[in-house]
Amino acid sequence: MTNFERVVASNCGVALAGIKSSNLVCIKHGDYNDVYGEIAKLKEHLSGADVVLRVLADNGKRILLLVYRQKVLSERLAQNEIKQLLEKFGYPKTNDINVLLDVLSSRFDDTCNFPHEIGVFLGYPVEDIIGFITCPKECKYSGLWKVYGDVEKATKLFDRYKKCQSSIMRRFDKGDDLKKIFAKPA
Repeated sequence: MTNFERVVASNCGVALAGIKSSNLVCIKHGDYNDVYGEIAKLKEHLSGADVVLRVLADNGKRILLLVYRQKVLSERLAQNEIKQLLEKFGYPKTNDINVLLDVLSSRFDDTCNFPHEIGVFLGYPVEDIIGFITCPKECKYSGLWKVYGDVEKATKLFDRYKKCQSSIMRRFDKGDDLKKIFAKPA
């Protein structure tokens, strides 16, 4: 297990587990001699686990890495409500996840500022995404994201994600690597 693997595990465990559509982790170039080499090694290590690591932005100082399970994110992006929201943001009408991620990636600027619609890809509730865009200071609750809709539903999700993440890190700390934790059963 590498330090890079630990960073991905601690930031992206719920996406790796498939209970969240994706997670994003910011990685500083200076933290690793070859960050792209680390990404390639982890991709190879997780091959066959339906896990995708995709660089969304790189401003020379840091990389924004999206981690997801292909099936889970594809299902999220195929929902009619999600398709309609993405179309409002100027995304093409397509089910091709790579095309949609290419558009998202193109919307990051040199400072790696986040496009508002990133929440769609990260699995945030639509009402919270719209609330953040239309009235960012008036949220009802702030947890893993700002909640503008159903607080009870969101806090249950926060708890579920935290429990999952804790379980993953306990296994990781006991010596299990990500491949062992997330490999598909034979």
